[in-house]
Amino acid sequence: MKQSATIQIDKLPDGAKKELVEFYDYLLHKYSAKTDARKATSVKKIPGLKTAQKAFFKKIESFSFNLPKDYQFDRDSLYER
Repeated sequence: MKQSATIQIDKLPDGAKKELVEFYDYLLHKYSAKTDARKATSVKKIPGLKTAQKAFFKKIESFSFNLPKDYQFDRDSLYER
């Protein structure tokens, strides 16, 4: 990405300047959280987590059912009454 480009904020109205600053703060928060998560070197292991996960998915399988091969999910049909 070319970083030599400049933005002339002074040409914007005050409302647009405020929105731009808020959006910039949002981007800083969003992407700094991801980089902080990547920097974490140790991950706490929770005892029994794998067993709990296996039990959860086994329980889910008991509720599962077979759908026809040609079944297509239609989001619009969810909202029909």
